[in-house]
Amino acid sequence: PAHAGPTWRVVVDETSGNVEYEDVETACRSKIRPRTGRVLASDAAPPERPPAREALFSSTEDSSGDEEDRRQRDAAEAEAARDRERTQASCDFCDQALTDPLRLARCRCALCACCQYRHLRFFRMCPVCGEAVLVEGGRAVGDGTPDAPGPSAGTAAQEELLRTLKAQDVGVCSVLLEYGSTAKPSGTSKTTYVTFLKVVRVEGSKKLEKPVAKVEFNINPGYSKPTSTCTQPVKHQYAFEYAMGRAYPCVITVHFRKELALPPVEIDFEVQDHPKVARRVVVQTPLQQLGQGRPGKKIAFPGDPPRNGFVRLMPTPSVEVLPDLRGGQ
Repeated sequence: PAHAGPTWRVVVDETSGNVEYEDVETACRSKIRPRTGRVLASDAAPPERPPAREALFSSTEDSSGDEEDRRQRDAAEAEAARDRERTQASCDFCDQALTDPLRLARCRCALCACCQYRHLRFFRMCPVCGEAVLVEGGRAVGDGTPDAPGPSAGTAAQEELLRTLKAQDVGVCSVLLEYGSTAKPSGTSKTTYVTFLKVVRVEGSKKLEKPVAKVEFNINPGYSKPTSTCTQPVKHQYAFEYAMGRAYPCVITVHFRKELALPPVEIDFEVQDHPKVARRVVVQTPLQQLGQGRPGKKIAFPGDPPRNGFVRLMPTPSVEVLPDLRGGQ
């Protein structure tokens, strides 16, 4: 015959609308034009597809609309926060009246005069959230905008507490110590840790100038002999450097000058893997007691995990550890 092979006819698939080739005898279909046999001419044509619907809004319009909604929500939330701050009447830490309030610039926590005196005088950390306090000229920076809380009448109890706190410091000498560690990878499997202690400032007596005689560092607390002893500060701090593959305990013992008659303070500390960790301990003693009698027994301060606190010698020694919200950082 003139054409060998099957005979095909052109058909249109009802589902897809595509042209296919159907064997006249077997009704088998092929989406590809057959290479053998003959194909019957056909006027079949794929049905017209309905035109695509026009989008009601362009993607650009949708995006700009979402952005505008976000801006409006953010503005509403900011205004609501300002309203809460303007009407705030109680301290964020003690929940008492906001007497002579201060709203911290970074975290925007509001503190009453009592909490400011107790927590910001020596420590640079918000007692509410643990955020580092911005300090300028030795004082905590507050928000000076009109949205800062206005003075509150306060309560008799709050005013009395503030008077009591200030009265407790009359005739009291304070030594503010800062302790901590730094960590820096040494390029091997080890980390170089530097444990440090420094005197931030002293208050109450000129006798307390340069109050520290020596600082001992001991990475083997089971042994009484210290690993290192520093008698002179370098760049205003006593330090001990040691490289190890993991963090290790490093007990810090502060010995004061003999003529001050202050007992040694032992800070139970462990080096941290953060780049730098620092906390403060305030050693307080009555002015009349300074330089009187013998130094007394060593006083232990729990610095693991690192925390702020007080060591009071008035006259019976006592230790107060403040809550820490930074998790050792």
